[in-house]
Amino acid sequence: MRDAVEMVSKFKKNVLGGYVRALNRIDPQVAEHILESQRQVFLAGRSFFDAEAGHAARAIAKIKAKREAPPA
Repeated sequence: MRDAVEMVSKFKKNVLGGYVRALNRIDPQVAEHILESQRQVFLAGRSFFDAEAGHAARAIAKIKAKREAPPA
């Protein structure tokens, strides 16, 4: 998983420079609209993944409790 994060980070750094230059060449209002739209998508994604992480944590807790419970 760590390799995937590093790979995405490197890709982002390589692409980001060209993306920012392209945004600087277009109308500032359009660029602002594009960036705000992206921001909203990322915030929604964060909320989704936070909720999913919570579901996973609860599932893990149930599995651990079941494993550690004395046999009936």
